[in-house]
Amino acid sequence: MVCSLHTATGIYGRVALISLKYDKNIYLIPVSLHPLFNWLVAHHRIQTLSYIQEDGFLKLPHSLLVFFRSPHIQKVSIHVKADLTCHFRDCGFKDSDEPFTGAVKLSLMAKQHNFADRANISLTDLTAIVLHHYLSKDPHICISTARDNCELTLGQETYVALDVYAGAAILESFDGIPVGTPVSLSTPGRTCVKLLSCD
Repeated sequence: MVCSLHTATGIYGRVALISLKYDKNIYLIPVSLHPLFNWLVAHHRIQTLSYIQEDGFLKLPHSLLVFFRSPHIQKVSIHVKADLTCHFRDCGFKDSDEPFTGAVKLSLMAKQHNFADRANISLTDLTAIVLHHYLSKDPHICISTARDNCELTLGQETYVALDVYAGAAILESFDGIPVGTPVSLSTPGRTCVKLLSCD
């Protein structure tokens, strides 16, 4: 999930984009639109599907709500619980409503698999350690006040798609590395090991 960020105040806006990976495809679903666009929709100057209600909360289709509430569908990211909570609030739900579930925190898995000392590693660092590739986090692309615009630039689309792909590839790598198993010839290089002695 991607939000706008006001760079002067550090305050995040509502979720503007949901990114999904299913099978070999990556889907980018814009859910928050530019305020001028919303005004035009509200005043019937144009007609289109908008997920933003008049009260400012997001009203997602039932199928997306089922997706977010299903514990059987993995939502993978570094700070995915915070992302899901933010999106839950953007929809105007209360604590008594059914929560968004299925969070898989890559940072916690990185610590469990000894790729990180603490569970606060960045996706860039985790991508470098696990996938041996550089994931660019160019501030001109990843920190933006224009996320609510109707159209994303090619750079923004590429950035979000690579983020989703890296998260999925890291999860796939972790799935192949059981926690607490003996080292073998198939153990990936740079895997942290613990030496145990009987005495």
